This record gives sequence, structure tokens and C-alpha cells, in this order.
Amino acid sequence: LTFNDVFGWLSFGFANEFDTVHNGMNGGKILLMKPGGNYSPVTGLDLSVGSNIGAYVIDDKDSAFRHWVDTEMAVEGANHEHTDCFTALTFESDSISGQMFNLEGADQMIWAGNSNDYYVGYHSRNSRARLTIDWNTGEAEFFTTKPAWETEDDAADEDTLALGSAPTKLEDDDSSSSTFAFGAFSGLAVIIISIMML
Repeated sequence: LTFNDVFGWLSFGFANEFDTVHNGMNGGKILLMKPGGNYSPVTGLDLSVGSNIGAYVIDDKDSAFRHWVDTEMAVEGANHEHTDCFTALTFESDSISGQMFNLEGADQMIWAGNSNDYYVGYHSRNSRARLTIDWNTGEAEFFTTKPAWETEDDAADEDTLALGSAPTKLEDDDSSSSTFAFGAFSGLAVIIISIMML
């Protein structure tokens, strides 16, 4: 996941398909890349701790980070990069916070980022998205219509309705493996996913 902005925080993970308040965020299981640690709701992140990535479960009702900061689990195989232009999160795993990827089908995923502060707080409408990824074909479909339960705060503005680009499928001719990859543009982020299936 590459975010076309500076590093405040960046996240990617599973949407909670049953969340009717924040478009899959509440109850979501995510990887969260932070530029610091020892979070305080008063002072934000302590940047002297250094950048880190953790797996979290967002609270079912309260979306503010202070309500789910204690759900952090260690993550192996995740890396990050950030410059004055972009922030990127890469990882290799078969699950996030205990939820397995459905590599035989599809998963609903979410991403969000913030470049404004170090409080792991608000993200704008253009700094988040929900999408369904079919792992067999590499196709992604962004949620572009307003669900019946969506609040005005969560409504997409017209500039974000035409999100996404055509997916690309790459197949390795080696009979022992296939690689699927796709790129999609969503707001200020580019999501590139590659799957190696043995």
C-alpha cells in the first residue's frame, strides 16, 4: 500500500462486513504503521520510540484509536518506507489479527491514512477506501455507492465515485505456481497486491 502523502499513520486490513456505522471500519482487523509508540490521547505518539507496525482489531463501536490501542499484536514480515513524498507499507502473511485471507475467493478490505498529525485520528474521505479483492483473479471492486446505512459523514463525494483502475493479471508459466497482481488507485493511495500460490 503506497500513500501519496507524508507519514502520520497508514493502515490496511480486513473490513468488518457487518459494520453499519463506519463502512467496515468498526470491528475491522488491520495492520497499522505508526511513526512512534507509547500512545497517549493527550500527547499522541512518542516519536522517539521510532516507527513500527502492529496488528489491531478496531473496536466494534468506538472508532477512536484510544478505544482499541490495547489490541496490538506483534507482526512479522511487515516493512515500511517513508519519504517527504510518500509512505508505503508492505507485508507477507496469510492473516491479519487472526483472520485468514480467503485465497480461494474474495475478501473485503479497507485502508486509511493520515498525514496531519501523530494522534492516529481522523482521515479524510480521500484518504480511505473499502474494496473487495478477488484473490483468484486479482480483480478489485471499490465500494462506490452509498449503502443505505451510511451516514452523511461517511458519504463519498462525487470526486471519489470513479475510483479504481483496471486490474492486471500476471500468470507465471511455471506449472508449480501462479502470481496474481493488481494495481488500483483510490483517493491518495495505490494498492499493489501480489500473491504467490504454490
